[in-house]
Amino acid sequence: MKKFWIVLLSLGLIAAFAFPAAAVEVKIAGSYFIQGIYENNRSLLDKDEGYGGASMGYFAQRLRIEPVFKIAEGLNLNMRIDAMERVWGQEAVGKETTGVGTPYEHMGYRNLQDEQNIQFRRVWVDFLTPYGMFLAGYMGDGAWGTDFGDLPTEGPTIVFITKLGPVVLGLIAEKAGEGRLGSVNTKTPAGYVDSDVDKYCVSGNYTWPQGVFQLLYCRVNVNSAAR
Repeated sequence: MKKFWIVLLSLGLIAAFAFPAAAVEVKIAGSYFIQGIYENNRSLLDKDEGYGGASMGYFAQRLRIEPVFKIAEGLNLNMRIDAMERVWGQEAVGKETTGVGTPYEHMGYRNLQDEQNIQFRRVWVDFLTPYGMFLAGYMGDGAWGTDFGDLPTEGPTIVFITKLGPVVLGLIAEKAGEGRLGSVNTKTPAGYVDSDVDKYCVSGNYTWPQGVFQLLYCRVNVNSAAR
């Protein structure tokens, strides 16, 4: 009888942990592309004078998976995973090419980003409140409005977005760089503690029937280690 209750209790605990996971709704989006590039005379020098630049041609691919986990109503966990980012035929980083265990030297190659086999680029949560939406985690940064002047990257960010009539207001705080977490080294002066880079932004989006007006203001604090 005792074994029966132990088994029953174990099944109950398994069910208790399994039910929340089973209640998660998952939506998966993504993309896969192959691109081929050929560049002739990359230096744009005059071939007739014997200065013609070298040419280059290659194929590259990328698989991007973007799952969204609906944890509860108004609460989502978002991810972006890039896999098999490779230039076709290029040897992998870390592959030994000599008999003495020397790692493969890849720093001189173009498209170093394409040599990363699997990268978890973004993970963030978004949740709705009566006052607006909060987003927190590693998410997209550097892209605003049109593509002109944008430099899409990822960064650890906290965002608050709220709607005030026709205006959408955004408050953004990003940890652009973590210089130090503190030091216990007695030889390091106390002032050499914080050398972080923090970015704070305010965004506004005003919409009317004839168009949209967007404004973004950012302040970047670069703290010197010498302070």
